[in-house]
Amino acid sequence: METAALKLGDKVYIKTPNGTKEMTIMAILSKVPFGDSVNSLTTFVTTEKLFKELTGESAFKVIDIQLNKSGQKQTIDEIKGLLDSSVLFHDYRQKNAEINQTFLTMAVFIYGFVGVIALIGALNLINTMYTSVVAKTRNLGVMRAIGMSGSQLNKMVLVEALAYCTIGYIAGCILGIALQKALIYNFLPRLAATWTFPFIQIPVILVVILLVTIISIISPLKRIKSKGIPEVIGSL
Repeated sequence: METAALKLGDKVYIKTPNGTKEMTIMAILSKVPFGDSVNSLTTFVTTEKLFKELTGESAFKVIDIQLNKSGQKQTIDEIKGLLDSSVLFHDYRQKNAEINQTFLTMAVFIYGFVGVIALIGALNLINTMYTSVVAKTRNLGVMRAIGMSGSQLNKMVLVEALAYCTIGYIAGCILGIALQKALIYNFLPRLAATWTFPFIQIPVILVVILLVTIISIISPLKRIKSKGIPEVIGSL
């Protein structure tokens, strides 16, 4: 359903028993915390005092109650016992539980999909480094024979791995942020979702990539160091 395209600071004019009054939009909610059986372009939330001034009514037509998890059934039974036939009572607990379950299912699917992609990326980096180092086994063996130390060999392989992960990290962050921003602004405008720069996720991804990079060079280095220099030179 379409809604009124209101923004902060916009003026709205409301007809009241005392004439038309001008009101200012002070905030916009991403979702309305209560429902209404009558469809409308927008819903205004105000104080009880201002509501009485605008409508001239003091009696409540709708009361929304949110309960704690403990003792809900007993509280609801007591509320029902206080009501007569003129009052309609709606229990949204089952509906909310279904909504929460749907959200949880979608979250598991989305994060599971992201986890699979991350795992594929990590395995690809490990395989790339293993293949690269194995292909250079002879060259690295010769360099060791002419004086390259074990620490220099470690640094050389680590720098190569960091070059791969740095390029992937930068490209992934740029494309990922652009895609996230496009999805929020183009497909979720009705939810009033706002895009914010992922200040926390970016460093976390960097730390994960660095750990994967270190892990990716362990096996290739062990393979190279397990072969003696004469063995490598003799295979040339």
